Amino acid sequence: MVENTEEIIEIQTVYGPVQFRGRDTGRPLLLFISGLMAEEKQLNLAQRRFPNLDVLRLFLPGNHCPPLVGVTIDIFAAAYSSAFDERFADREVVVVGLSVGALVALGLRSRGIREIVAVEPILMMDEAWPLKDLREQAPPGYDVFLWNILGIGAESTVPRDYRRLLADLKVPVRALLGDVPPPEAPWSGPMPGMVGPQSRAALAAHPLVTVRDLPGVGHNVLRDAGVLLVTEIQMAVERTFGKEASTLHLT
Repeated sequence: MVENTEEIIEIQTVYGPVQFRGRDTGRPLLLFISGLMAEEKQLNLAQRRFPNLDVLRLFLPGNHCPPLVGVTIDIFAAAYSSAFDERFADREVVVVGLSVGALVALGLRSRGIREIVAVEPILMMDEAWPLKDLREQAPPGYDVFLWNILGIGAESTVPRDYRRLLADLKVPVRALLGDVPPPEAPWSGPMPGMVGPQSRAALAAHPLVTVRDLPGVGHNVLRDAGVLLVTEIQMAVERTFGKEASTLHLT
């Protein structure tokens, strides 16, 4: 079994401290960026799956890590890019972003990025209407995040549109999308897909983006289609670093 030790690598930036969790042994890098309110253990076993890589994890600022000077996708992406270039300037990396973490991934401009796997990137908040429930579900302290990032306020919502993040893409993106959000109505059970028709059209029209639809899968691709997600990551790693780097351990 591959050892799964992690360390916290903290980098000071002008935006505040950034904490990478993982290992740094000089191998090619696989970087995960989690989404909103992710559990601390999310993807903590990924290093075992990809023993020939150095796996790093990032949480959104304020979630299991220090906050930054501001709460916007642009600040998050700038801070992570700065920290990555400070510590790993000579390294190549495949980035995997989940949900809001996928938006941050699309905003990264680090020199070493070679491919991005964007899992359910919520480009247009008015298409992702189930997020309105977060107003009641989010724990105390998330008001600024919900308003700044998602446009969800105490008494109203203002649509946030992140399609602009596609304008400056320089590397290939593999977008993994669950089902199209259903018509707005009361719902229960797993959160449905959050990427609606306009967002999907913007992704499909971009020359650097390849879209893969995941029929029958909701927003939580990691839970609902974990094996497929690992396979997609493995293929991205192989395209970037070669077949040897993509070798999987499944125990």
